Amino acid sequence: VFFFQAEDGIRDAQESRGLGDVYKRQVSTQSTWEIISATIEEMLAKFKRIFLKPTIPVVVVEGTINSWTTSYVEHSLRLIDKDRAQALAILINSQGGGLTQSQLIYNKIHQFAKDNHLPIYSFVQEQAIGSGFTLATLGERIYACSTSQVGGVAINNWYSVKRLLEKNGIEIRKCSSQEQNYIHNYDNRVNELGEDDKEFFKKFFDERYRQMVKNIFEKRANKIKISQDEYITNGVITGQKANEIGLVDQLGTFQAVLTREFPKAKLPVSYTHLTLPTIYSVQISVVAVSLKKK
Repeated sequence: VFFFQAEDGIRDAQESRGLGDVYKRQVSTQSTWEIISATIEEMLAKFKRIFLKPTIPVVVVEGTINSWTTSYVEHSLRLIDKDRAQALAILINSQGGGLTQSQLIYNKIHQFAKDNHLPIYSFVQEQAIGSGFTLATLGERIYACSTSQVGGVAINNWYSVKRLLEKNGIEIRKCSSQEQNYIHNYDNRVNELGEDDKEFFKKFFDERYRQMVKNIFEKRANKIKISQDEYITNGVITGQKANEIGLVDQLGTFQAVLTREFPKAKLPVSYTHLTLPTIYSVQISVVAVSLKKK
């Protein structure tokens, strides 16, 4: 028994020309549905733009910046109605946090705005310090209140649990390929830091902080009226002072500014400050209390 597979170029003109033709019809049908789906989406987008009021979506960055903040921002961006959005507002009330996570958040928001052709407005509320102010530089314009806390400060702290472990008879044993594994010493929060350790971390954190400051000055280009060394020396300053030296563009709140810039757009009546880290902290606290009662 012999089986022959129909190939392109050797088929006749009949309707039935082997499985190859079936595959082609399936691909053609799939392409047709993709075109129909795209057309419906385009019509729906036009309907929204014509009959529904445009909006200014708001992304809130609240508290310490960490991986939970990144997840929260990703979730917020997915909920935005891109067809109705006229601009994107970033509300910041953060004392800083992870430099890497803030860069990830920066990239995600920047790419979202770029893909959807949305201008970004940044608003500093109570504070935008360290990597929190890095996120503020996302905006084409940065606004703050006169009493807001703005700027940079390099603070790194951790808790030592050595005595707690010793009290409970828990011993930590480690093996390292390096004679001095500084990063491990920092991360496990067990070993006491010697003078060499402290000197290492001082240089390590200073290098990261200066990289952050460099990025801020690159993004603000010709707007900042002081040098990078002066920025580091100033530390945290008020919104009033930040406006004078070019760290922020203007004093104002997001309601007042966006109402003036987009009078026909619908602004959010309220927004939640209950970010993912807060939610999980509440859950952990409840569990801890329950265990204690038992």
